[in-house]
Amino acid sequence: MNKQPKALQLADDLEESALPTFIVEDAAAELRRLYAANIDCINHFNVLMDERNELLESLKEIASVKFSNWSDGEMRQIASAAIAKATGEQA
Repeated sequence: MNKQPKALQLADDLEESALPTFIVEDAAAELRRLYAANIDCINHFNVLMDERNELLESLKEIASVKFSNWSDGEMRQIASAAIAKATGEQA
């Protein structure tokens, strides 16, 4: 069983086909380029999600702390609004 991603399998299949060489080379190269770009996007997305999760945890900590220099609940409201924005929830 081939564990290669479908896009790379298709690129290999194209190269083994009887289609004209100029079509095969361009199509196979484009499939490989798009596959690599997709992997890059996934990696960037995962980094952003990790950063988002760290920020969200920090904001949750802020929301749970009382600050003597702030008016009653002001910091909690700010942090709660930021949390809601990050999670898409209502504040």
